[in-house]
Amino acid sequence: MKTALVIGASGLVGRQLIYQILSDDAYSKVIALVRKDLVLAHPKLAQMMVDFDKLSAIQDQLIADDVFCCIGTTKAKTPNQAAYIRIDNGIPLEIAAYTKAIGARQFLFVSSMGANEKSMVFYSRLKAQTENDLKAIGFESLQIIRPALLLGARKEFRLFEKIFQYLFKPLNLLMIGPLKAYKGIEAITVAKAMLNIAKQKPLGVHVWSNDVLFNQAASTNKK
Repeated sequence: MKTALVIGASGLVGRQLIYQILSDDAYSKVIALVRKDLVLAHPKLAQMMVDFDKLSAIQDQLIADDVFCCIGTTKAKTPNQAAYIRIDNGIPLEIAAYTKAIGARQFLFVSSMGANEKSMVFYSRLKAQTENDLKAIGFESLQIIRPALLLGARKEFRLFEKIFQYLFKPLNLLMIGPLKAYKGIEAITVAKAMLNIAKQKPLGVHVWSNDVLFNQAASTNKK
């Protein structure tokens, strides 16, 4: 029986992941690092209210076997670039360093399909940089999750994302074969795939593309 630590538990993927882990017997405890209460109660769930700018104060409490990092932001929500980098790069790396130092053996990071250090898009370059930085930490098992457009209802309204989601849903029916790599993916599908991957715990660094995430989630549903 393992302990899972989830960062970004209030987000689109993170919240679905919390539900999935709580219902799975592989984990006896789920620690959610949050800024505010998730308004969710479960015998296995421990919410830890934190100031993400003062993580060093709780570093010795971040004891877990598997760490799931789903934290992220957008330029619209966080226009200050330094703050943006802190959320998408600084926090994941700090959590990774602290948890590995006290025993975590597996780290799962939600990146993006377009992650590329040579991209013209800042968001994509930053995701690639974070992936590379996480590799340098040296986890026994590092899983990099690269979903395409995430589908699902967010708490905050994102105009352009809503437009793309509206366009993608009918197009998804046509995205089969090689096009599956670009298919919009529901947050719950990503969450199910992450849980299944975590339970497999493949050693080394693995990058999971969008089309493979669908297969991993389907594998979970059959169990």
